[in-house]
Amino acid sequence: MNSPLQITLRDVARSEALERRIREQAAKLERLFADIVGCRVDISHAPGAGGLGTFAVRVDLYLPGDEIVTSGANADVQTAVREAFGHAARHLQSYAQRLRGHQRSRVGAA
Repeated sequence: MNSPLQITLRDVARSEALERRIREQAAKLERLFADIVGCRVDISHAPGAGGLGTFAVRVDLYLPGDEIVTSGANADVQTAVREAFGHAARHLQSYAQRLRGHQRSRVGAA
């Protein structure tokens, strides 16, 4: 990744376990596609009935000439992180496949 991972927490307690999970998930994305330019993760908590509430996670991936934005939400922050990064991984795989297909068609057209 060309720029450092940015993590923003809103109304969420900072914890080493949460930050470690986010860094691990971001590293997995980078193994899928090495040309990620940057990654920003925003986590917020909206209180709900009974004091539970929902954690919302947004992942912004910056790619050469493109951007992928995904999200996840759950009452458990770790599950919301896993969901958002799972969506990001699927979108990134599709992006990489389209990119490879475009490169192949350009080579074949010559």
